[in-house]
Amino acid sequence: MILNFYVGFRSLHGQSVAVKIIPPSKNDVSHPVELPLQYINESSWHLGLKASELAIDDELEYSYIFRDGNNGEVKEFCKNTRVSLKKIKHKKIDIIDEWRDDSFFDNVFSSKPFATVFNLQKEKIKVADTKSPTHIFSVTAPALAAGKAICITGSSKKLGDWNTAEPLLMEPKNGQWHLRVNLAKETFPIEYKFGIYDLRLHKMEYEAGSNRVLSLAAEKDTLRLLHHKVNASAFRWRATGVNVPVSSLKSEKSWGVGEFTDLNLLIDLSKSTGIRLIQLLPINDTTATHTNKDSYPYSAVSAFALHPIYLNVQKLAAALGVQFGSEMLEQVSTLNAKSSLHYEEVTALKKAAIELLFTKDKASFKNDFDWFSFFDLNRHW
Repeated sequence: MILNFYVGFRSLHGQSVAVKIIPPSKNDVSHPVELPLQYINESSWHLGLKASELAIDDELEYSYIFRDGNNGEVKEFCKNTRVSLKKIKHKKIDIIDEWRDDSFFDNVFSSKPFATVFNLQKEKIKVADTKSPTHIFSVTAPALAAGKAICITGSSKKLGDWNTAEPLLMEPKNGQWHLRVNLAKETFPIEYKFGIYDLRLHKMEYEAGSNRVLSLAAEKDTLRLLHHKVNASAFRWRATGVNVPVSSLKSEKSWGVGEFTDLNLLIDLSKSTGIRLIQLLPINDTTATHTNKDSYPYSAVSAFALHPIYLNVQKLAAALGVQFGSEMLEQVSTLNAKSSLHYEEVTALKKAAIELLFTKDKASFKNDFDWFSFFDLNRHW
C-alpha cells in the first residue's frame, strides 16, 4: 500500500514541513519518526511512501511538524490524526490535510465529558454512506450543539447538486464527522461546501468562506481521505457553569468551612436552576506551615491527598457512635457564625476532632477489606 501525504500550507523561503509518524502505543520499542515533505508549490507539500516502511499495524497516527529556519520556530499541527487502515483494500491512499491549529478550547470541548455527557447527540442521523468509496470526508467541528449535524453539498450529483433542502448528512464518530462517497463517475473539478444542519428545523446554513474544490478525480484503486476543519463556533454547545472553592460552601451544619458533603447541596441547587457544570478550586492538602498561608488552594503538598479541612467529621462521628463534647461544639457554633473562614482555628478544631475519631476507631481498619484495597491501589504515593 502506498501512502501519499498532501498538506495545504502557504510557506516562505527557509520554512519546511515534516510528517511525524507515531508508532502504536503497544510498541514500546519504536519512537516517533519524522519524514520531510517535498515542496510542490507555495501552498502545497507532499510525501509518498510505502506503508510497509512504517512501524504501524491497523492504525496510522501522525502529526505535521513545521520548522522555520529563519527564526527557529517549531510548531506541531494536525496533532495525533488517526487513520484506520484495517478495512482499506486500496493499493494507494491519498491523505489530504489542511492546516489545523489545535486550539486549547477546541481540545477541551472535544474531550470525553463534553462528547458523552454534556452534549450527547440524541437525534438519529441518516447517513448516505457508500460501501465502495473513492473519497472519505472527515470534518472536525468541536462542541457542535446537540440537534446539529455537519453536512455537505456540492456541484456533482453524488454531492447533491447544491440541494440545501436535503444535503448529505455526515456521521459523528470518534470526535469527527465522516462521509463516504463514490465520485468515480463524476465530472471534475467538483466544488463543494460544508454546512451546519439543524435536525429539528430541517434547515442548513453554509460554512463561511469560498467553495472548496476537488480538482482531480482519484486514480484507479486509490482512496482519498480529506481532512477538514469547519468553524462552527456560532453553533457550539453552550451551558451555564459555576466555579467555587469548597470552603465557601458553608452550610448551617458546617464546622466553619464548606465540606465535601456540602457539594450535595450545590448539586441539588445546580440541577434545579439549570446549571450544567461545577468546577472546583483545588481541594488537595496544602498543610505545610500550619498558618494562614496554607489556606491558599494552589499550594498543594500532594497531588493525591485531599485536604482534611473539608472532611465532615460530624457525619463520621455519627457513623462511629462518637459524641463531641459541649466545649468543642460551642467552638464549632462560634466559627460557623463568622462571616469569613478563620483557617487556623478551623484547622486546629478539625484536627482535634479527627484525632479523637482516630483514637476511637484506629484498630478497626485491620478488618476493613476496603482499606486494604485502597492501600494496594494507592501504595505508589
